[in-house]
Amino acid sequence: MAKLLTENNIPVFKENLASFNQAKIVEAIEKLPKHSWLDSDQKLSNGNYNLAKKDDSYWDLAFPAVRKFLDGVIDKNLPQFNFWNITSQWFQVYEKGDFHNWHIHGNCMFSGVFYISLEESGCLQTADESVGNIDVFTGDIILFPSFLEHRVVEHSKETPRVVIAFNVNFDRV
Repeated sequence: MAKLLTENNIPVFKENLASFNQAKIVEAIEKLPKHSWLDSDQKLSNGNYNLAKKDDSYWDLAFPAVRKFLDGVIDKNLPQFNFWNITSQWFQVYEKGDFHNWHIHGNCMFSGVFYISLEESGCLQTADESVGNIDVFTGDIILFPSFLEHRVVEHSKETPRVVIAFNVNFDRV
């Protein structure tokens, strides 16, 4: 069940999934064409954010876990809502030296990250001292308000970090 990590006005939720299709998700991502980014804000070895045409085969494998997590967030923590809608989703593969500087996500209420593969524990850094840094492990899904400024520090491991990120809105139907 999703756990509320913060006790302030910025809700951050986290859950670790003991089992999910990790190997199949990584395999599906590895089969896709590589798209890399390099600018002052990020260095990313592979990802499919903002591509006009995407192969979402990896998402089909990850979605059941994300759905269960989001349903749990509503059931336990956000009972004022009874519906959620993922507005966008993408994968990112961080190889040694890759990073993503400070940023926020627009046009959504919350943003989430599903940590598919980490060599060791990792960290999502936030700019809000009341939230701090969020320690993450393989299998963790975190959800935070899209206005929360955050970054991915430079990846220092030899084994790639694989994540699936998504933006979501909650509503009442």
